[in-house]
Amino acid sequence: MSSVEEILQAVRNLALPERRYLIRTLNQAPELLDREDDTDKIQEERQQAALAEFIKMAGTLHSDFTDVSTNKKKYLAIAYADKR
Repeated sequence: MSSVEEILQAVRNLALPERRYLIRTLNQAPELLDREDDTDKIQEERQQAALAEFIKMAGTLHSDFTDVSTNKKKYLAIAYADKR
């Protein structure tokens, strides 16, 4: 059985006592139902590791491109100059 729909169909075909037993077993074994949390945790750890790599690179790159932020004092002076 490879899909959830196939599993659900197989459960529907079970006799009522077997379905109740399956439900009781699943409720007593929550670790079987928590696999999604493990996946989320792994994904979050990967995201944190990627973010840490970007943070390590912060301030280490250089660009010859000039823009407003590189000459902000000049542009701020123009913006705040008294126009009277």
